[in-house]
Amino acid sequence: GSQPELYRQWKESPGKVVFPDGEGLGDVRARVEPGLVRLAEKHPGQKVALCGHRVSVKMILLIALGLPDASFWRVQVDTASISLLEHRAAGFKLVFANETSHLKSLADKLGTGDF
Repeated sequence: GSQPELYRQWKESPGKVVFPDGEGLGDVRARVEPGLVRLAEKHPGQKVALCGHRVSVKMILLIALGLPDASFWRVQVDTASISLLEHRAAGFKLVFANETSHLKSLADKLGTGDF
């Protein structure tokens, strides 16, 4: 069924929402952050590619920027976009985010201009 109050809260205070039979952003962060740090420590100076769903990718960007879950809507992640982080002793550095220029030729062929 429709849950307009939950949707309103998700749009206004995403860090406070826990979905029925699901999880909240705090749960996502609790899974993603340790894994991200472990990957960086296990592969120093190496390139690692991660693919994930929008919420997980947005959380990685929030972590890299040192932003709280409440900033969820301040980070945009489009479908098939690329973001690049570097890991340094001081933490993560965001090099670029939400890059979609590689999709332009596809958009031209499909006649869409979303990229």
